[in-house]
Amino acid sequence: MEPEKKDILEKKPEEKFNLMSLPFVAFRKVMYQAEFFTILNLCLVSKRSHAQVRSCALQVTDVELNLKKSFSNELNVMFKGEKYSNPHNDMRFKPICSRILGILHKKSVDTFRFDRSITLEDINEYWDMIEEAKNIYIASDMLTRPEMDMVLEKFQKVNSLFVDPALPLFYQGFTNRKFEILYLEGPNAITLPDFMKIETDILLMQISRFQNWELNIFLKKWMELPKTPGKLDPRVIRIFNMSGDISMLQDIKTYPWDPRHRSEYYVIYLDNGVMAIDCSKGFDLVRGDGRIATVLIKETSFDFL
Repeated sequence: MEPEKKDILEKKPEEKFNLMSLPFVAFRKVMYQAEFFTILNLCLVSKRSHAQVRSCALQVTDVELNLKKSFSNELNVMFKGEKYSNPHNDMRFKPICSRILGILHKKSVDTFRFDRSITLEDINEYWDMIEEAKNIYIASDMLTRPEMDMVLEKFQKVNSLFVDPALPLFYQGFTNRKFEILYLEGPNAITLPDFMKIETDILLMQISRFQNWELNIFLKKWMELPKTPGKLDPRVIRIFNMSGDISMLQDIKTYPWDPRHRSEYYVIYLDNGVMAIDCSKGFDLVRGDGRIATVLIKETSFDFL
């Protein structure tokens, strides 16, 4: 009796999936599920793939150029809540950066950060990439007056300025600019007249030499009707690491916090997060033009909202 013959199944060759054959809506959805550098590599396959990826107009949270202390450079892309870094420090760095900006339809990075002292030569070298930066983050150990002046002079379109090191003594360069956010992390010796000339929507100062009587003068000046048309008065001022007390409100008419005018928590949206400030223990100031501000005074901080 002959043994039973078993059917031998021939293995079919695997068919390669053509990603480019997907309908555009499906292709774009796949792009948002992929890692950013996978997308970047796809752009290198062909002109067609590059054009297809670029047509997706991918949305990223932030593109940052960082000049690091080690004198290396890094381009960081925030995509889908994750940071993708291109740390090359050779001739490939600029072409890769240009390719990334190109597929994102960006002429410039959003944020220019430097962790070391920089010169005009540094700025000129990367000017095509940083010319329209909206955010400047200074994280060097020291900051000179010429360096700070150079940054403010070159970057006319900056909205948010973050300064980690100590400011040059009695620095006045902020008085001729308007910002959305000005954050001073290090020590500063800004005088009261210069402080009142700063035009920004949000002013955050981690360390201040201001005394209570100086902020009392500021509040009294704010209560007066504006004398300079078009001047941008701060909507939010937060000063930390100072000794505050109720004498700050001397000779100023105040009202208890009123929930009909302002909710219990005042929410401030920043690039790196959200702050919610409890206004329920504050004092309301009402100006002649109807504008209301809430002042919170603590032992170590001052809030003007």
